[in-house]
Amino acid sequence: MGKVYDIEEARQKAKDRAKRNPPFISLRSKDGKTRIIPKWEKGPDGKWRIMHLDSVKAMLGYGNEKRQIEILIGNLDETLTEFLSEMIRGIFKNDYDLRFRSAFYGEDLLESAASRAVDMFILVLNNIMFHASLDPNQDRLELSLQLLNQFKTTYGKPVIALCGWIEDSSFIARAKLSADFFFPLPVETNALGEAIEKCLNMVLNL
Repeated sequence: MGKVYDIEEARQKAKDRAKRNPPFISLRSKDGKTRIIPKWEKGPDGKWRIMHLDSVKAMLGYGNEKRQIEILIGNLDETLTEFLSEMIRGIFKNDYDLRFRSAFYGEDLLESAASRAVDMFILVLNNIMFHASLDPNQDRLELSLQLLNQFKTTYGKPVIALCGWIEDSSFIARAKLSADFFFPLPVETNALGEAIEKCLNMVLNL
């Protein structure tokens, strides 16, 4: 004779299983409210599975939001600035919410960095100017290098430095030492793209 199952015993076992592995979880949504969401969902194959992270984010009001990345470009050549911005957008627009700011006076770059967070700096060292109030005997490239160092020490964010019309091996060596990546102009696009991707990974790990 087969085993006779006790209905009440079966119900109790079901309750015990639910306590150990509840079908709902309590999480805080984007608007700050606590929401109860199901722990399980049906997958494409029709089988029950743990709720996918994207489904959880959607229920909590986060959707598929992209990480916002603020990039500050120091450069007086608008064509080059636009090229850099469009190149970065073309490669990473599907992965990040990219925000660009630019200026070509060192003082304005400092002010911009202090006023709003920056995730990455791109500095064209020979295309950064400084106001006339500075000592006219000071070398503009040296001031640009000082600016680069100041950004690194103050904010600790990745810096990509580019420079054209420069053959001073000592300056190039110091720029390479200070920046996370240094490229002479003109720059090879693939190499610059790889450097930017590495910098974005650095940002995400900070």
